[in-house]
Parts: sequence; structure tokens; C-alpha cells
Amino acid sequence: MTTSRCKARVYSVERPYEGATEGFQVKLGAPPYDPDPESENAKFFHATPCIDMTMYVSNEAAEAAFPVGEDVWVDFTPVTDNEKDALNN
Repeated sequence: MTTSRCKARVYSVERPYEGATEGFQVKLGAPPYDPDPESENAKFFHATPCIDMTMYVSNEAAEAAFPVGEDVWVDFTPVTDNEKDALNN
């Protein structure tokens, strides 16, 4: 597997369920498609993975890293064998 990057839009940041007092969910999706073939979003749409993802974040201070309506990069990097071993110990 090689490293891959996709562009995503932060669509929502919310508590994972009603009454939750810790952590939050971030919903990411593809940025709006732009039919102009020269636009950045159109180029990324055709060249990189498309994303639809919900992630749970327990670090409350990290919420500032996910401004709703903004675009972010999501990088996919393979885990090395050394990292796998460290995770299993």
C-alpha cells in the first residue's frame, strides 16, 4: 500500500449521543463537486479517494482542529511492521 491523501469537508461536530458528556463525533465527506475541470475540488475528485467517514474523538481540546464547513486533508499511511509490533505489545 502506498500513501494516499484525500480532501474532505467537515460536515458536523457533535456529541455521539444525547446526554454524552465526553468526546465528540466528526463527520467528514467529500467537498462539494465543482464541474469546472480546472478547479481544485474537481482535480481531487478524479485523482484521490472519496471519503464518507465518522470518527469519534475523545480529546476535547482537539475539537478546534475540525471547524465545520472547512476542508481538511486526510492521509492514509500504511502501518509498518515495527509499528504493528509496538501496538501488539
